[in-house]
Amino acid sequence: MSAKQHFTSVWARRAARDGAGRTHREQPGLSEAQIVRAAIELLDAEGLDALSMRRLGARLGAGATSLYWYVQTKDELFDLVLDEVFGELRLYGETVSWQNAATRFAYGLRQLFLRHPWAIRLLGVRPTVGPNALRMSDWTLAVFQDAGFGDFDAAHAISTLTAYIVGMAATEVAWHEAVARSGMSAEEMLCETRPLIEARLDDLPRMREYFRIHPDLDPKISLEIRFDYGLKCVLDGLAARLAQPGPPSGDAGHGPGQAMYGTGQERIPGS
Repeated sequence: MSAKQHFTSVWARRAARDGAGRTHREQPGLSEAQIVRAAIELLDAEGLDALSMRRLGARLGAGATSLYWYVQTKDELFDLVLDEVFGELRLYGETVSWQNAATRFAYGLRQLFLRHPWAIRLLGVRPTVGPNALRMSDWTLAVFQDAGFGDFDAAHAISTLTAYIVGMAATEVAWHEAVARSGMSAEEMLCETRPLIEARLDDLPRMREYFRIHPDLDPKISLEIRFDYGLKCVLDGLAARLAQPGPPSGDAGHGPGQAMYGTGQERIPGS
């Protein structure tokens, strides 16, 4: 049996340092904020597999050993960059209906993943317990609890909503990456693939009729229509659930904090 490995986190080391009253000395000419920003720029430009401490150090004009002054492992760097991009999400403070708040949240999170497609691959890999992630958790709980969802129902509603957002965004990210690898534009790729599909529809009358009636839309518009339709279905379903009479439907076997964001890749903050 292999030895048990303890989870390490940049947030845990910060808490231990702050609790002991120690201050963090910065390396001359370098700061954690610079490292995080440079890492995000590298990830946005070249993707998750391109990030290494050596390449990041070269981008900053510093040795890789200088970076370890701030982060002990690449996983800790991933914790920092993921929480940093979560901080880009605008959490509206004005009074709106819970459906409008959830819609704004959904579109904002989708756009965040499209700006930073590498972030999709980090979800569910490590607990997201940074300050921006936890603030997002608190905000989404407030939206659903204030709407009238009980504690457990609110948690499961958030899990359902975020699973939809992440699933749809992951599909979009994969599509954009495929287009980029092809060297074609999205429109050119559709023009190439549609005839291949239509040539195989002789024994599929419903698909044949669908392709006859529905012309190709601008890919960007088509993806937005698809996301909006599914989002409305999710929110309509949650609204119907909220309107049902009777006690909360949450599983009494789950304690506070358990299964708040479901299982698997849909986990986002506080998981």
